[in-house]
Amino acid sequence: MSTNVHTKGLSLNEMVNTALKKVNYPKKISKRITHQFLDKLVNEGYVINLSPDPREAAEQIREEQSSDKLLWLSEEHRHDSKTGNRVRKGFGKDYLHFDSAPVVRAAIRMSYLEQLERFDTSLIPRGGNVNRANHLSDWVMQVTALYPYYLIKSAFNVRTDDENPVSPIGFVYSPNGKADQKPRITTWMRLIKGHELYMMRGMDDFFIKMEDEVYARTVTFSAPSESDPNLVHLFTLDNLPIFYSDERAQYSHWLRMSVTDNSKDAIYNGRAHGGANAYWFTSNDIAAFYLVSEQINKKKRRNDGRTVQINPFPLPTKEMKAFVSDLRKRVFVTNVDRQFNETRNALNMTEMDRLIGADTLNRGYDANFYNWNVSDKK
Repeated sequence: MSTNVHTKGLSLNEMVNTALKKVNYPKKISKRITHQFLDKLVNEGYVINLSPDPREAAEQIREEQSSDKLLWLSEEHRHDSKTGNRVRKGFGKDYLHFDSAPVVRAAIRMSYLEQLERFDTSLIPRGGNVNRANHLSDWVMQVTALYPYYLIKSAFNVRTDDENPVSPIGFVYSPNGKADQKPRITTWMRLIKGHELYMMRGMDDFFIKMEDEVYARTVTFSAPSESDPNLVHLFTLDNLPIFYSDERAQYSHWLRMSVTDNSKDAIYNGRAHGGANAYWFTSNDIAAFYLVSEQINKKKRRNDGRTVQINPFPLPTKEMKAFVSDLRKRVFVTNVDRQFNETRNALNMTEMDRLIGADTLNRGYDANFYNWNVSDKK
């Protein structure tokens, strides 16, 4: 399907040929991109070797944004299917965690300083102290108007303060209710692809269709499968944060938003083959969230004046879009298999996720992402 042109990167052969044609490379371009040919391009100044450290590599990619040079990552950056699965399906430091005590307290301070008029001290009981909160209770979130923006930004800030911070590939959070404590997970590239798919709807044979009615904060969608464009799959977003503007419950309800999605990405990462028992938000799920929010907020769907004001899925800034474009078109990685055979490959999504996390640690959350309930659209 032609949407792949917009949402997938170039192959290594396409990268090399495109880059060398741009600079009018004077010699014959090899049809088979060998290690020796790439070494030759390094010596001639057409390819740059990047640092094995993700944050240093991300900084080098930024420094080379005005050039046409290809950027070569070493095998330290490689996430093959085995390591990639272990990283995506774990709950460790590969993800930002919103519900840790340092993140919650930092987010409360940020919310208080930036949104004093929304910080409803009348709801605080005698003797209560939200500054001592160590988890995301409904009461804490509703008193402090704790938007996702404050949690994500604070999670990055807390991670940056670590002595040797791990570059996160995405984020994870869980509701605090007894009935549902299942984690919600997504990654940076799925967020970015979701935004791209939403912007592409109706173009290049890509579509997202939704039911006419939003019933009990639930709506069903259909969209082309990301793994097989000849298939159309159905999925449902549940517990959407649809509220009147003055309802404080919206500040905590978004944690309960869930998805019923039987696509390959959702099944494989969410529950199959040792995957986490979690709700895994795919690119199609995120695109659908933007669509239903737009439809409700523009009053194209009847909801008695209620709207979607909480956006848990960050959108990329122009600077982040440019960075991702480079990851797709100019950056490749060395892979050494068990037989010590070396190949070069375009980046997969997990490798891109890691570099996006590293770049955001370097530059700060506001430089790379925004949430439309807080920042102006960019």
